[in-house]
Amino acid sequence: MLRIMDIATEMRWRRETVEKEFAVDETKQLLREKLLQTTAIAGERVTVAEVDAAIDSYFSTLYTYREPKGGFAVTLARLYVRRLGLTVSAAMILAAGATGWWLLHTTSTAFSRTVRNARETAPLMVVPWELAL
Repeated sequence: MLRIMDIATEMRWRRETVEKEFAVDETKQLLREKLLQTTAIAGERVTVAEVDAAIDSYFSTLYTYREPKGGFAVTLARLYVRRLGLTVSAAMILAAGATGWWLLHTTSTAFSRTVRNARETAPLMVVPWELAL
């Protein structure tokens, strides 16, 4: 029962928050009143038209996005975002390099120097029992 009440309270709180955020005219009115009170307390002379122009300017650029300028910090941020893909790629390259190194340096593989030399010199080698024939 308590869980249901918690869910109902959360839904009501979210609905009120959404309603408050979408009530732009009411928000502007409250902001206008607070700014006029603040300027009156500070002793500044500001007209209602100037306050309205400032509020309109604020709300006109409130939800705009500007691409960040390139630089070292932006490059680091992009690398951080792609860290998983870069880590997987680096691990795959490292694994391929280690496998190649192992194939070239292990004596039991067909690619090793020892096996290649033995294959090349095998026809030249005479086995002692072949001499007896």
